[in-house]
Amino acid sequence: MDILKDSITRPEKILERFRVDIKPIKRVTEVYPMFISRYHFNLIEEVDDPIWKQCVPVF
Repeated sequence: MDILKDSITRPEKILERFRVDIKPIKRVTEVYPMFISRYHFNLIEEVDDPIWKQCVPVF
């Protein structure tokens, strides 16, 4: 597994596991890059859980 290749770097990839509105995430990622390792992404159990809040950029 390649850590960089498998990481989440685009808001659309979040839709692989979660049904969310990605518009707020896109607004942030237009200014700041997003990088969530696959390991941390897999630790997220639901939207707004503590790991989500640390990893997913939302304004």
